[in-house]
Amino acid sequence: MVIIGFDTEYTSGDREEPEPPGGSNHLLCYSFAVQDTTKERGISGGIHIEGGTDRRKRLTLNGFLARVIDQAIERGYLDHVPERVILAAHFSRADLCGFKDWRHLKRKFDAVRRTYATTMRPTTRRLWFPGGRSAFVTVTLVDTMLLAPAGQRSLKALGEALNFPKLELPPGAIERMDLLRESDPTLFEEYARRDAEVEVKWIATLSKFFEEEVKIGRDIPPTLSAGAVRMFTSLCRKDGYDLDALLGQEPVRRRSRKRQFTARVADVLPFLADCYHGGRNEAYEVGYSEPGEITDIDIAGAYTTAMAAIRTPDWKQLEETREIERLARVDAMTFARVRFRFPDEARFPSLPVRAGARGLAYPREGVSYCTGPELVVARAQGVGIVVERGVVIPWTDDQRPFARFTQRVTEIREAHPKGSVFEQVAKEIGNSLYGKTAQAVATMRSQGDDGLLAVRGKRVFDSRKGVMKTMPPSVITQPAFAAYTTGLVRALVSELLARLPGTVEVYTATTDGFLSTAGLEEVDTSGPVARFFAEQRKHVAGSDDILVVKDRVGRVVTVKTRGTISVRPYDEINPGTPILARAGHRLEHKPKDPWEECDRWLDIYRTRTYDVAHAHHALIDLRTQWLRDADLVGTERTTRVNLDFDFKRRLDDVTEREGLLAARTRPWSGAPRTGSQPSARARRGAGCCFRAACRG
Repeated sequence: MVIIGFDTEYTSGDREEPEPPGGSNHLLCYSFAVQDTTKERGISGGIHIEGGTDRRKRLTLNGFLARVIDQAIERGYLDHVPERVILAAHFSRADLCGFKDWRHLKRKFDAVRRTYATTMRPTTRRLWFPGGRSAFVTVTLVDTMLLAPAGQRSLKALGEALNFPKLELPPGAIERMDLLRESDPTLFEEYARRDAEVEVKWIATLSKFFEEEVKIGRDIPPTLSAGAVRMFTSLCRKDGYDLDALLGQEPVRRRSRKRQFTARVADVLPFLADCYHGGRNEAYEVGYSEPGEITDIDIAGAYTTAMAAIRTPDWKQLEETREIERLARVDAMTFARVRFRFPDEARFPSLPVRAGARGLAYPREGVSYCTGPELVVARAQGVGIVVERGVVIPWTDDQRPFARFTQRVTEIREAHPKGSVFEQVAKEIGNSLYGKTAQAVATMRSQGDDGLLAVRGKRVFDSRKGVMKTMPPSVITQPAFAAYTTGLVRALVSELLARLPGTVEVYTATTDGFLSTAGLEEVDTSGPVARFFAEQRKHVAGSDDILVVKDRVGRVVTVKTRGTISVRPYDEINPGTPILARAGHRLEHKPKDPWEECDRWLDIYRTRTYDVAHAHHALIDLRTQWLRDADLVGTERTTRVNLDFDFKRRLDDVTEREGLLAARTRPWSGAPRTGSQPSARARRGAGCCFRAACRG
């Protein structure tokens, strides 16, 4: 396998023209590195460009590849023109636009997570070499950013993981690479080549990792989640699992590779999709907490463990029932639409209701599409339930293909030092499989979050056609699996919350954990859902410990769902790590000290007005760049900083603390209004009522 890494060096302007004209950067050079994975060494170099703002002076992709391959052959590294090459880049969207034929090139690759890679079919290029000879080369584009674990996606992090670090440049040089090329051409050349060399080394090393440890061959998947699907299907074939039987599918026609759900599964598909929701995310208090010890407790391996409980369903024996005793089960795939009412004293109702833009809400009464484990928790809270529809899907045997996948991921992780790059790669592969079972499930629902019949699902940009489209299902999409997995995790969080002592203050719940004043010893894990989860955890991880303490702090300010700011600790000598959830916002210049960042956010929260906004420098988005045939240029954006409470719960016990409003919350009697968030006028009015309540 021949890997060609490439990178472009450019500036946003030059001495005479500091701003890029017409959406074009000042291109300085193309750097490259070539690695034949059957050989120990590789070569690298650079191709300089003069007048790089003029696209006519740039190279085409074909011209670039021909010059690189010709140099490799001339220097004795390659014996012949390879039939297939892996073209590697880091954030390829920044570099592909540096070719003269960008207008046509952008249709040859696939848009994936704000960049480009080959996910469908590779492009075949006819390359012309000196002497008039030509050859066809098949090119597969990979982006190293899509193949790196979270937290280590920068090229610098990948270089350090490979013990082949990027070169350091003097302050300010990266913004004016044209000046660096003039003042220190040797450093410029070495820096440019090193980026391409790191890309090649990472892809070559990752290819070996996939072949020897993940056991999916040397072919590089476009993303780590695609690698997870490939690993799972490979394990199923190896262990003799029938994927069609597992997923409830059959060929569209005889000997066809395309699959469709069987008629029996298709009949209940919209209902199963209606029972699929995300995590439980809520804020239970607003404002400053009282001083004390606050603990962030997480569920260990939440989604991978929940998936491990899935066995092979007996789709032919799927049946509908309204018997609550058959539906309220933890160890079976059961789904229901119920009308419910919790007792008034229920502090944390546990049946989810979709509430439009607000996400999931947990009111005291309403209609819920839910799963068996959630019904178990609700019944333990004394809920009154009327089942309107229910589906039971029995298991055919005790074989657990997802548990086998999780066990293999655990084995790979344990073979590498904790926190190392390949331990993190394996972790991300394990965590991403659930998402592939849920891909495009929203498009299968009978109705949208706002009650409308049309459900579009997630929209993505099709770079080959230049249009927006609905993301299609993955090869392992199955609404029943997605609903059961998320339902089991939500049920566990709800059960743990419901069993907390009344003296415990709970501040937030976020998907697979919660922030409260409870220590581990105060969290009751004797409930049926917790016991079942512990059994699954022991099966896949060898330990039945289901909870881990993530962080501890002395005080927080709760803003809203996914919005929490730590207050400076009393122990300045050993401050620990702060808890900081930014509610989807970020600072333009992030401080290196996380406690300083908390201070900045706390100041913003204390002094904000309704119309406070942050102006920040951003990159042109992929779709706009595609439509304008533009280089990767910057743009200024202004975002309103919304740190207002989201009212997923009702404010209660309103008071003032540290000069700010503070309140506890209680569940709404019914589901909060669906649709868009409250208007600006309504929010300002709510603020006036809030202040009046404090004065009262």
